[in-house]
Amino acid sequence: MNILLILVSVLLNCAAQLSIRKGMLLIGEVGMNGFIQNLGSMLMNAWLWIAMLCYAVSILMWMVVLSKVEVSFAYPFLSIGYVVAAVVGYYFLGGIAIINTYYGNFSDLYWSIFDFKKLIMRYYILGGNGFVDRYLANALVERGEQVVVCDLQQNIDVRIQGNIEYVMVDIRDKEMLKLLPVTTEDVVINLAANQYHTKVPRNRKDYFFSVNTEGTRCLLEVVFEKGCRNYLMFTTDMTYGRPQYLPVDIRHPQNPFGPYGQSKKACEEICFEYRRKGMNITIMRPRMINGPGRLGILVKLFKLIDFNLPVPTIGSGKNHYQMISVFDCVSAILCAIDKGLPNKEYNLGSKNPPDIRTLLTGVVQVAHSRSKVIPTPGRLVKFILNILDNIGLTVMYKEQFMIADEEYILDISETEKDLDWHPLYNDEDMLKDAYRMYKKQ
Repeated sequence: MNILLILVSVLLNCAAQLSIRKGMLLIGEVGMNGFIQNLGSMLMNAWLWIAMLCYAVSILMWMVVLSKVEVSFAYPFLSIGYVVAAVVGYYFLGGIAIINTYYGNFSDLYWSIFDFKKLIMRYYILGGNGFVDRYLANALVERGEQVVVCDLQQNIDVRIQGNIEYVMVDIRDKEMLKLLPVTTEDVVINLAANQYHTKVPRNRKDYFFSVNTEGTRCLLEVVFEKGCRNYLMFTTDMTYGRPQYLPVDIRHPQNPFGPYGQSKKACEEICFEYRRKGMNITIMRPRMINGPGRLGILVKLFKLIDFNLPVPTIGSGKNHYQMISVFDCVSAILCAIDKGLPNKEYNLGSKNPPDIRTLLTGVVQVAHSRSKVIPTPGRLVKFILNILDNIGLTVMYKEQFMIADEEYILDISETEKDLDWHPLYNDEDMLKDAYRMYKKQ
C-alpha cells in the first residue's frame, strides 16, 4: 500500500511537469521581463491549472507517505518520474520511433493506466473556417476534444464556439506549416480546398491545383516529418467523372473531366503515396454538400421560384441527383475517427434520393410559388452553357452541368458497414430547409 501511494505521488508530480510544458507550448516562450504581460494568458490556460492540481494532490500524498516510511526508502522512487518524463517528453517532441524501440512495453502500460495520450491529443482542422469545418470543430469540442482551427483568415469564424485555438496559416506555405506544433498523437483533418461555391477565376487549373493538390503535398510532407501518422482528407465524387455503372462504388474508375475533380484526384494520389510510407489516411468523397450556411448555385434556382418563373431542368428531370447533409458529413468524420482512421476511401451521400423533378416540385410547393418545373433538351442546354462559360458568361461550371441530366448515385454501403455510419438527412428535406434559410437571409 505504501509503494502504491509513493508511485501515484511520483506520477502526479511528473504529470504536473508535463502539463506545465504543454501549457507553455501554447503560450509561447516567456522571459522574466514578459512574465507579467503573459500572466493573464497563464491564468486562463487549462494545462497550468491541471499542473497545479496535480502538484497539490502529489504533495498531500507525499506527506502521507513520509508519515509512514523513511525518506531514504521513499526518495529513490522519484527516479521513476524522470524515466516517465523522458518517455512522454519524446511524444511531445515527435520521437515516437525511439520510444517504441527502447521503452515500448513501459510506454503502453503508462498510457493504458493514465490515458495521458488522450489528454495530449489535438485535432488540427485545416481550412477550419470553412463550411464543414466549423460544424466539425463544434462537434469535436462537444465531445471534449482539443481542437486547433487553421485557416487563411486573420480571425476564427464567429460561428465556431468553445475554447478553440486558432492559427492563421496558408496550406501552401511549408514554412508556416512547420510552425504548427503537431505531435505524433494528433489527428490532422484537411478540409482546405478551393471549390466552386465562390467565383472561380479564368485560370481554373492553377486556382484548384495550387491549394487542393500542392497544398496537400506541403501539408503531408510537414505532418510526416513531425511524426504524425493520423490524417483524414475530404476530396470529392467529381474524381469519378461520368458514371460508367451504378451505383458508383469506391472502385469505380476515376476519370474527372474538369480541373476541380482533376486536382482532387491528384491530391488522392499524394495520399496513397503517404499511405505506403506508413500513414493512416482516410479519404472521403462526398456528393454535393448541403446545409445551413451554404447556398451556392441554389440561389439561382430559388430566385426563379421567388419570381414565379419556370424552373428548367437539364434534360427530362427524371434522373436522380444525390446530395449529402453537412451534418452527415460531420458524423462520418467522427465515425472514422472512432474506427481509428481506416486506410480506405469512402463515399458520402444520402439514401434513396428522389428524381430531380420531384425534388424541385417539392421546393416550389413549400415556397407557394406558381413556378412550373419544365424539362429541356439536355444536350442543347449543355451546349449553350458550355459556350457561355467559354466566353466568360458562366451560369454553371462544366463540372456542374455535364452530368446534371444523368443518373448519378454513389454506393455508400461500404461506408455504412466499415464506419457504422448512416445518413440521417434526405435530399427533399435538405433542399426545402435550404430554401427556408435563403428566405431568412
